[in-house]
Amino acid sequence: MRIADGKGASPVLTTSIVMAMSLVVGLAVTLWMSGIVGLFTKFEKLEMPMPYAVYNESTKSWAVKLTITNTGSADAQLVGVKLDGILCDSSGAWTHGSRIDPAPTQAINSGRSKSFTITIKEGDVIGTKKLIMGTTIYLTIQTTITDYVAAVDI
Repeated sequence: MRIADGKGASPVLTTSIVMAMSLVVGLAVTLWMSGIVGLFTKFEKLEMPMPYAVYNESTKSWAVKLTITNTGSADAQLVGVKLDGILCDSSGAWTHGSRIDPAPTQAINSGRSKSFTITIKEGDVIGTKKLIMGTTIYLTIQTTITDYVAAVDI
């Protein structure tokens, strides 16, 4: 750097300018990279704390109450629910008459919960299992990423 009268700039001033520019560029690169890393490190994690079944004597059916909480950093897209390996259709119904309300084709945003009720008629057959009092059924919640399984005694 040259000043108009022919004298050079102070080495201290030159060093200070170079250091300030290095800090600004380093900070900009750090912020940019942390944003990129954040995009690739998001994950979904669904929790189903204690699903339970309540028997209704008048309708001879169970209402399985299920609350799903997304504790991950990414939204989870539900694609289906299985009862003992049998997938429900897009409206939330199984061929044997049981159904889930609301239909499980929706997103659960990060940090949010959704509640579902699965209605199961006494005596229904899932696969080869007849649903009677004391039976354990396995609920599988399917997302676009993975499956989550929970057991419920009816």
